Amino acid sequence: MRRLLLVLLESLAAFEAGSSALLPQAKADALVWQQLDQGLALGEYTPVSKSELGDSKITILRINPNFYAFRLLESVRFKDQRKTAAQWCQQEKLVACINAGMYQPDGQNTGYMRNYKSINNTAFNADNCLLAFNPTDSSQAEIKLIDRGCEADWEQQAQRYQSVSQSVRMIDCHQNNTWAQQPKKWSSAVWGMDKEGQALMIFCRSPYTMHDYVDILLQAPLNIQQAMYLEGGPEASLYLKSGATERNLFGSYETGFTENDNSQEAFALPNVIGIVRKGASSAASGR
Repeated sequence: MRRLLLVLLESLAAFEAGSSALLPQAKADALVWQQLDQGLALGEYTPVSKSELGDSKITILRINPNFYAFRLLESVRFKDQRKTAAQWCQQEKLVACINAGMYQPDGQNTGYMRNYKSINNTAFNADNCLLAFNPTDSSQAEIKLIDRGCEADWEQQAQRYQSVSQSVRMIDCHQNNTWAQQPKKWSSAVWGMDKEGQALMIFCRSPYTMHDYVDILLQAPLNIQQAMYLEGGPEASLYLKSGATERNLFGSYETGFTENDNSQEAFALPNVIGIVRKGASSAASGR
């Protein structure tokens, strides 16, 4: 009976794609998808394991690279211009965007970051994950997470892509949780790839330890294969506007920084990753 109910809810969400109706209320440990466009779906997941703050809801934007292209907007090319995720989308005509990774006070990514001829950071740090997109030729996947711990030729692979951003590995190529348990917890923005090669922008305002959060993602019906950490606390951001559906999400809680759920304004960010519908004009080509 529960399975039948979920199927009916998913069918209703697909039927109402593009409408102004809110997503159906997800039950605990249920994932409900709303089809926004061909190749684009919005999911809301409420895990059984609850955070002590907020609604514990996880928002997922699932992107099929056959229909959407990916853009890296980074501080070097924009002369350290910083905007909220919503403002980046509005200025650059993006359908959605999320943090591109952790950054230093000057806007430089904490790890390697390159976008075509624009170099944000030339140095690889110890982090084991690279998000790579905009391939140099059609024989490569349009977007992938390169695992430095699994792939001996990771550096050669990175050279086959025009846009690369380095950050912390969360789920490795063998679907293992790589984040050690610790007491600190925070809101989070994460990039995932599922087993079908679709990209996942994942956001949760409610704070979790990252080890527990990875376990939640692995147990969720996301078909997730790999994941990379992007940002946490009040800086974690995800904005989406597709048809009548809009989400402006930003974090709050971070142990030792903002230990509350009171944030009311999104952070201005130097670097974001956005998406555009293929064939649509965009100011954010990145070249």
